[in-house]
Formats: sequence, structure tokens, C-alpha cells
Amino acid sequence: MAAVLAFARLDLRRRWRSLVVLALLITMAGGVIIATTAGARRTDTVLTRLNSAIAPADVMVLPNQPGFRWGPVRRLPAVKTLGTFVLAEGVAPKGVGFDFGTVAGFPGGDLTQNIAIDRPKIISGRTADPSNPYEIVASPGFVGKYGRTISVQLPSKAQVDSLRPGSAFPPGTTYAGPTVQLHVVGIGVNTFDLGPGGGPVYMPTHAFFVKFIKPVFPYFKNARVILNGGAAAIPEFSKELASIPGDADVQVADQHTVDRILQRTATFTTISWLLFALIALVASLILLGQAFARFGSGATDELRALSAVGMDRTQIRLAAASGPVIASVAGTIGAVGSAIAMSSLFPSGIAGKYEPTPGTNLDPLVLSLGGIGVLGLGILGAYVSSRTVARESADEPDHRSWVASTASRSRLHVSAVLGTRFALEPGRGKARVPVRPALAGAAAGVIGVVGALTFRAGLSGTVDDLNRYGQTFDAFGFVSEGAPPPSFAKALSEVKHDPDIAALDDMRVAVVTVNGRPTSTTSITPIVGSVDIVALSGRAPVGPDEISLGPTTAKDLGMHAGDTVSVDGHQLTVSGVTFVPENPHNDYTDGAWLTTAGFAVVQPSQAHDKFHEVRFDLAPGVDPQAAFSRLPKGLAPGGVGLTTEFITPQQQIELRSVRIEPMLLGGFLLLLATGAVGHGLATAVRRRRRDVAVLRALGMTRWQTRLIVIVQATVLALVGLVIGIPLGVAIGRTGWRVLAHATPVLYVAPLALAVVLGAVPATVAAANALATVPARRAARLRVSEILRAE
Repeated sequence: MAAVLAFARLDLRRRWRSLVVLALLITMAGGVIIATTAGARRTDTVLTRLNSAIAPADVMVLPNQPGFRWGPVRRLPAVKTLGTFVLAEGVAPKGVGFDFGTVAGFPGGDLTQNIAIDRPKIISGRTADPSNPYEIVASPGFVGKYGRTISVQLPSKAQVDSLRPGSAFPPGTTYAGPTVQLHVVGIGVNTFDLGPGGGPVYMPTHAFFVKFIKPVFPYFKNARVILNGGAAAIPEFSKELASIPGDADVQVADQHTVDRILQRTATFTTISWLLFALIALVASLILLGQAFARFGSGATDELRALSAVGMDRTQIRLAAASGPVIASVAGTIGAVGSAIAMSSLFPSGIAGKYEPTPGTNLDPLVLSLGGIGVLGLGILGAYVSSRTVARESADEPDHRSWVASTASRSRLHVSAVLGTRFALEPGRGKARVPVRPALAGAAAGVIGVVGALTFRAGLSGTVDDLNRYGQTFDAFGFVSEGAPPPSFAKALSEVKHDPDIAALDDMRVAVVTVNGRPTSTTSITPIVGSVDIVALSGRAPVGPDEISLGPTTAKDLGMHAGDTVSVDGHQLTVSGVTFVPENPHNDYTDGAWLTTAGFAVVQPSQAHDKFHEVRFDLAPGVDPQAAFSRLPKGLAPGGVGLTTEFITPQQQIELRSVRIEPMLLGGFLLLLATGAVGHGLATAVRRRRRDVAVLRALGMTRWQTRLIVIVQATVLALVGLVIGIPLGVAIGRTGWRVLAHATPVLYVAPLALAVVLGAVPATVAAANALATVPARRAARLRVSEILRAE
């Protein structure tokens, strides 16, 4: 054992730089894997942890009626706690320097809402005083964007009274009421007021409603309700509510559905981080395994000499493993420490907006298992490399590369030939250097970066392109609930020949029963041209006996193109699986299309329609706002007129939340590959210094010596490109295809030409940058000392 310890001390002093590099690689790889795994667990539980702190509602009751009687609802047996929130009818305050409608939460209609129900989880500061109209609680994103003091401009009562019911002020109207200064006293999160889309929002108090909204604005109250029995009590509550005279048509929204949507986003991000960790683990095992082998190979000659003077095989293995074990212990400590430091970066994406305890987080389970795993794999790598050292023979054959041999026969400069041999041939005896780790590192780096950029190209080309989600129109107008007013037909006739409109569809939306499943269904009634319908399989319906289904609807019903379904008692053929218009009560994957004639059969009366709307495309180059100001107002008499602002699909939010992961993965693989290639270049110079010294003695200049290492690095880069570019493009496209189909969005193969063109010079430049230090060291070798030692 004394001999083993003595060798370990000598080896540590002699090769401490290589051990430091190995420990840093273990730290980086282990830290990233542990951190992303712990971050995935934290992301997946974010909603559960938040709900335990905020007392979320089970249902939302939406009468949307001024003067609705809430007393009888509060007294229902199923009701545990009820709180109301306020909606101003048609008009709202304006934010000074920000969009009030986007960032304002709902003021409490009583002293229960936002206190006993949906109370914000305060991250810093305190809860707003419900009796103070000037205090607000805001989300972290709001404070970061707008600061802790904001101004709100109110219209005067005379301005509000001048509006007809249901209408709104035209854009650009100057409000004549007071300006109110609001102060952020606390930063918090919840899933209602402070959570729509995870954006920056603030929550006014009940006193704000009493002082500023109630005296001026027409308003109504809806409610959030916690039930005795939770989600299981929702059917009973709905029956009780319907039994109250006059309340039979009040909508009850299951808030657990909202939670499921939020949890889906969190799960989506969780899976992406777990896949990140899995890919990082596989890449780390390959590249670090090669690094362990290279380190062990460096001790072969010394240990063979010690074997000749009496060191047995077990001692040789222990001696060979000592350095890698030391590096593994140090790397494990660094990995756990770096994982703790990186924990503050999670959860990422939308889930991060709901994190109730942001900052550094310790996950004892992942940290302990991760630390044990990193150390165990490090010791295993040391053991395997030590067995390899013990088996190696001085007479091992010299593997020749046909590429290097071709370069030699082509009479290239000796520096080019020797650099090619250094890159592709391991050599023999003391000069033996494993070349596979450096080649694998170069290939892995190119695969990682090209794959990540190809995947990112597909993601970036889709995430903000609503056409990929089936929303293939430029503008939208809400006409009415139920049958449209007479002015709508006149407006349609006026715009038929308008040069600014390229396509216009009149759309009826109603809920019909498809094979027993209530389904939001839209009619196709082209007025000018027709807005495109995106089909994933089959086509859009063209006859009255055809229907196309959204992908979620088709999956739930087990239907495919060509199948027959029952639609409110009528037998229709499924023409295809298509995306549908995104509406308040359905997303673009859930619903159906019918032709005008088919809709008339299934839903004869427009009085029972849920919505009536128009969607259209503008001619190229037409300014939307200029066109909206000129088009007849009867085209969209409901709501606030024509708009290019659409409902954001939840899937779009999910895809936005994973934009960073591909680049982080590519960066991680690039760093890991950089370490492997750099270590390989440095090791080659050290192990083959005798060959270089002989050539220097025969007249090779310092610049020609540098050129050997530069050629070696360039050959490694070229091999990495030849292997990495096709594999990277294929892996990136395959990964994006899988994600696109799972989301779902329309898959369009990402264009990889720019990635390929950029990868070639970047890889060669990076490899030559890594060669700078080894090349300088090779040029400064002390020739006489090396040859004398030999």
C-alpha cells in the first residue's frame, strides 16, 4: 500500500492539471444534471405548493348580470366560502405608461375575495390593506417592468354616462377624470388575479372599487367559491344553484380545469428538463468515460515499470485509479455545490411566475442521490480505466489511419502529416494517446450545437406564428352572442368588394353533441375568398354531410378521417383532422368545422348559437388600424370592434417556456466537448514530445511545430463536422417533429442551411482557439532536455 500511496503523490504532482480538468468536467456535468433534475421536480410541484398557500376557488360563478343576488348563493349547503370580484362594463381606467386592461386584476367586490379566497402568496412586503384604495399587491413581473408606484387615469362620470350600454370609448380618447397614484406594498402570486398567462399584473383592493369604480362605472360582480367537498361537490353545487329561482342559466366554471391547464404547462416544462438531464447524462458518460480512459493510459508506462520491480496487478489497479478517484471526489463536491447554486434558476418559464418560494432551494433527495450517483460513476470509471491499464501491453499493435497514410503519400508538409497522425493515430509505447475521446468530443460538440440550433429554428419559426396553430387570419371581430343584429348583414354586403379585404369568413359558433361529447363547432361561410383551414390529416369539410374534428376532439372520440360520427342525431363523415378557431371556451385543438349547409341542418336557429364572429385576411401592405377605422362598424358590433389581438393559445405559452432549453443543452454539450478536445490536444503534446523534439533537432522551426498542433485541431474539427452535421440536423429535426406532433402544431421542417454554413467556420475556429496553448507549449519544448531524458 505504501507503494500505491507513493505513486499517487507523485502522479498528483506530475499531472495535477489533468486532474483539475477532469474534476471540473465532473463538476460541470454532475452539477448540470443534478440541478436540472431537481429543477424538474420543483417545476412539477409548483402548483400544488402554491395552492396550499392561497386557498384557491373550486368554481367561478358567472352570471354577468348587474344587481345579481348573491345572498341565496352564499346560503347554499355546498358553499363553504364565497367572494365576489368586480368587472366594469365596457370601460375601464387607463394605465399611465402601461396597458391597464392587460395588467389589472379584479378588485374585490367584498372583504372575502382576495383575503379568504385567492389570497396572494406574499413573496416580499405585506398584504394590501383592503380598506386602503391606494395600496396594491403586484406580481414580480409587474414590479420589474413598471416599478412600485403607478398612475391610473379615470374617465369622468359624464364621459361614462355618455356611452350607450355595451359600447366602449374609441381608441385614443382622453379621460377627464382624476389621476390616482397606486403603491405596491407587497409582491405576491396566485392563480387568479396575479396569474393570467403569467404576465405582469397587479390587484386593486376592495376600497379601490368602492371609491373609484362604484361611483362612476356600470359594473357587475361574479364570484369565486370554495365548496364543501372540493371538486367532487361541483355537480351538486350546480344543481343547487339551478334550483334558485331565476338562476338556471348562470354559468359555473370549474376552476380545477384552469389548474389542469396550468399543471399541463408545468408538466410540459418538467418533461423538457428531464429530457435535458437524460441527454446530458448520456453525453457525459460517453465523453467523461473517454477522459477517464485517456487519463489512465497516461500512467501505463510508469506502472509497467513498477510491475517489473514487484508491484502486483491489484496494486497497479489501485495506483492507476487513485488520481481519477481523487478527481471524482472533488468533482462530486463541486457538482453538489453548483447544483445548489443553480437551484435559484428554477422553476423556469411560466411555472416560474407561480413559484411561491423563489430563490435557492435544497432538494435533499435529488442532491443526495445525485451526489452518490456522480461519485459512484466516477469510481466506476476509475476502476474500468485501471483494469485497462493493467491489461495493456507494450506490444499492442500500432493502428494506422488511411487518412494519415494518404496525407503522407501525397507528400504534404511534414507538419500537416504529423498533425493528421496526432489526430487520428494513437501511437505506440510511451507516445500512445487514445484519440477516440478527442474525436468523440469534437463530434459531440457539433451534434449538440447543430441539433440544438436546428431544433431551435423549428421552435422559433413556430412559437410566434399563429398560422402553425391553425389561426390563419389577420383580424377578428366579435359580432354577437346568438343571432347577429340586422346591421351585420348590411355591413357584410358593404365589404364584399372592399380592396383592403383579401378573405372574409362569417362564422357561427355553437355547442353540438358529437358522439355524445359536447363540442364547440364553427361554420365555414366564405364571404370574400376564404380563410385557410390547417389540416393535419384529410381535409376540411366541403359537403353538408361532412365534419372535420380538432386533434384533441378526434383523439377523445377515437375518430379518424373517413369515420362516421353522430352529430345531434345526424350521421356525418369525418373529412379530416384540422385545427379550429381559438375561442374563449375552446382551444384550437378542441372543436369541429361544419359547412354552412351542414351547420344549418345541425343547428337551424341562430338564436342558440354561442358566438357569432368574423375572421378575415387583409390585403398585403394594408395597415390594420387604418382599415378598421374605415370599415363599417356593423361588421363587429359586439365588444370593442375589430382587432388583431387574439386569444393566446395555451400551447403557444408552453412552447415559449422551453425556448431556452435547446440552447442550454447545446451550450452544455459544447463546453463538455471543449474540455474533452482541449484535454486531448494538451495530452498529445505532452505524450508525443519526443517525436516533436527529434524533428526540432533535425531542423523543424517553432512555427512548423505550432502548425502540427493546429493541423491536429483542424482535423479533429473536420471529423467532428463530417459526423456531427448530418446527425445533428437529423436529431434536431426528429426532436422538433416529436414535439410538434405532441403539442400539437403544424410541423414544418426547420431550414438547416444557415446552421450548417455557420457550423463549419465556427467549429474550425473553436478548435484552433483550443490549440493555441498546446501549440505554444509544443513550440517551446526544451529539445535537449527531452532527448537527454530519452
